[in-house]
Amino acid sequence: MKKMISWNVNGLRACMKKGFQEYFEAADADIFCLQETKLQEGQIDLELPGYHQYWNYAEKKGYSGTALFTKEEPISVRYGIGIEEHDMEGRVITAEFPDYYVVTCYTPNSQNELARLDYRMEWEDALRQYTERLWLTGVSVVDAKGHLVCEYSTDGIGYAQLQTDLEPERVLAVIGHPQSTYVRRVQLTDG
Repeated sequence: MKKMISWNVNGLRACMKKGFQEYFEAADADIFCLQETKLQEGQIDLELPGYHQYWNYAEKKGYSGTALFTKEEPISVRYGIGIEEHDMEGRVITAEFPDYYVVTCYTPNSQNELARLDYRMEWEDALRQYTERLWLTGVSVVDAKGHLVCEYSTDGIGYAQLQTDLEPERVLAVIGHPQSTYVRRVQLTDG
């Protein structure tokens, strides 16, 4: 069994100052996926002996970005989902291995006052179609990203559950937060 880790680092350069390298080495994962790296090519020199490194940078400096580090060299690597308007932000890397695909993804935020909700919904549909095409090849797909799924307790307080392929954690969600809208919850449960 492979050990896979997915982590939204919210800026890799800042994370490096807080022990990223030490954690990475101690974790000794076979595959390590990062989201929200906020880097441009050449802004960091990351030595990871024994790992192949794949980076997808946003065109906009200091924005989004993903990375995938793997001990096993993939058969192929794709950047983006094949739709130009979605691929400018460096949000997806797909690594193909003999028995599975690993897709590391940094999903767009709906932003304050849901300014980008329509784009977010288009993105979700496009990403779903992309991963469905991968599934149709007959090979397993590991989707390395988090989803916020809003649940409500009996006292009416809204909670979001961060679901990953590794360890679910509970986090308090602010009602009306861009990630926990009614439209977003319906899309996750109907999709």
